[in-house]
Amino acid sequence: MIIAISGQSGCGNTTVTDLLEQAHGLRKINFTLRNLASEKNVSFHELCARAAIDPSIDLELDHKIIELLNETKENQVVGSRLAIWFGDPRITTKLGITSVELPRIDLKVWLYASFEVRAARTHAIKPKEPPEYTQKRDAEDRQRYLRAYGIDVLEHSQANLVIDTEKFNAKDVVALIAEAAKRVKQ
Repeated sequence: MIIAISGQSGCGNTTVTDLLEQAHGLRKINFTLRNLASEKNVSFHELCARAAIDPSIDLELDHKIIELLNETKENQVVGSRLAIWFGDPRITTKLGITSVELPRIDLKVWLYASFEVRAARTHAIKPKEPPEYTQKRDAEDRQRYLRAYGIDVLEHSQANLVIDTEKFNAKDVVALIAEAAKRVKQ
């Protein structure tokens, strides 16, 4: 079982992938721009600025995530802005891989919440980031993925499950995903 979780910043992607790993023994893959910045020994904000003008940053990031997915082809949860699009020809073509090289994603989950809720969550975790930063980051992320892959991350019709994380706490979101995963396995 491979579960892909996507959503904008502050929706709960990281929290939910962490909880799915802990509660259900899934291998978590949540390699982000923050991780890539750390690997490159540059600040997150510097890498974001570079990614805004250089699509190769996103290609490198997504290639790394797919490499991690291929290490173990089952019992994983991947949290990424583009996780539910992995396997989409727009991504595989840009990354120079075939769908045969990708493990099949069994459940694609889109998490969402209003801007106000997402900004408040982000600010609570990172007090130095004002709410306006979340709005700016959302717009920049959307433009980056449109430019790199032609994918609009606000259009998520390929998701099998859409969850409003304002209406459920993180444990309830995990329970909903776990129940959906059971049904997908049947």
